[in-house]
Amino acid sequence: MAIELVPLPLPASANPAYFSEFGREVRGVDPGNIDTETFKEIEELLYKATSIAGPCSQSPLTWSL
Repeated sequence: MAIELVPLPLPASANPAYFSEFGREVRGVDPGNIDTETFKEIEELLYKATSIAGPCSQSPLTWSL
């Protein structure tokens, strides 16, 4: 299965204009069996998603099986 980054859902009370790049959920990875190459790929994908939003944003890493 390929690694997939999915935007985290926002509550209805949040203004999406302020949270367009609010974190990502990582799918398609078993965190109990991750190797160095896969971790590096995830890290690069998350940095790309964060750099789109600007230097002050942060993308928390959320594992989903």
